[in-house]
Amino acid sequence: MISTTWLKYSIKMIQTRILTIALFALCVTDSVFADDNNLNTAFGKEATVSGGIKNDAGGAYSLVAGGKLNSAKGYTSTVSGGSKNQAVGDKSYVGGGMSNIADGKESTVAGGTDNYALGVRASIAGGSKNDITLESKGGTIAGGSTNVLSGEYGVIGGGFQNFVAEHYGIVAGGESNAALTMHATVSGGNDNVAMGQGTTISGGSGNFAELPHASVSGGFKNVVAGEFSSISGGETNFVEKRGSSIGGGKDNGISAEYATIAGGKDNIVVGSYGTVIGGEANEAAGDYSIAGGAKAIAKANRSAVFNLSPDQVESSSEGQFLVAANSFTLKFGDGDEFTLDAANIDKLRKLLGNGRRSLRGVPDSNIDSDEYYQKKIEHLQRQVEELRLIVNSIVPPMF
Repeated sequence: MISTTWLKYSIKMIQTRILTIALFALCVTDSVFADDNNLNTAFGKEATVSGGIKNDAGGAYSLVAGGKLNSAKGYTSTVSGGSKNQAVGDKSYVGGGMSNIADGKESTVAGGTDNYALGVRASIAGGSKNDITLESKGGTIAGGSTNVLSGEYGVIGGGFQNFVAEHYGIVAGGESNAALTMHATVSGGNDNVAMGQGTTISGGSGNFAELPHASVSGGFKNVVAGEFSSISGGETNFVEKRGSSIGGGKDNGISAEYATIAGGKDNIVVGSYGTVIGGEANEAAGDYSIAGGAKAIAKANRSAVFNLSPDQVESSSEGQFLVAANSFTLKFGDGDEFTLDAANIDKLRKLLGNGRRSLRGVPDSNIDSDEYYQKKIEHLQRQVEELRLIVNSIVPPMF
């Protein structure tokens, strides 16, 4: 005979089990399990696990389409496949790959491995170990490896160990490049740093653009530290002031505003609006000065020095135009040419001392001076004889 106490206890146990089952059913109302034998779970409201193994759809209206050990935790989040992927943020998405996390709201990781999209609307297309931080909003990493993006609406196209720190910064690719300020851009290369707002580095290695709107097109270890200044290429060139530019070459430096060095080596501009057209060891020191050749020093303002000699030459007064060379030759078409050198410079001075003389009186340096003057005397004698004949033909003889 069954005791009353035992019967009451049995009824109580049955009621408890019924309540437990009811609560469990309430938690998984409208959830879908494709295959309970694969240990998939869908505890979120109207959540779905379509297939795979050990997948979990914990967020409301979340979906795990397949794969293994994937988790869709955010509201309306989705994991399409892959392994060990997590869609944590609301409306987040992981397409596939392995060990990817889409944590930010409306964030996306399309594929790859070990990628982390933590910022709002962050997007990682693929690659490995790429990271869009919590500070970012709308940032994008297309691919590559070990890239980090923390600026809002920044972009990293690919490459290795690149970094975008501020809003709208871009690193298109390369290795160990950094865009550290707003609107800064590094297109490629390696170890380049675009530090000023709106600065641009197109490529090369070890280049640095510091102040706003500075640019380095390429080359090696070039530095632009002036606003709106540029270096096109070359090696270890330096621009310090605003609006200045270096075309190329090596070890050239500008520390003046709106100055230019076209190229060459070891050239310097310290005068505002100064120019070195090329060569080696030239200096445009005066404002608006110009230097070219080798060891040409345009020291005075508005002076120009062109040195083709081996020794250093420098201007001494404002507005001076100084050209140093071993010889000067003027050639007129296919005809005559005139050469001025150390051998005939004194003769030029003598000729210019007489106002009626012209450069036609200066002998070519290739002709012996005695021979030249002998021919000149003979020519004058013939002219005298011709004049005498003319006079005799006009004036009749007196006797």
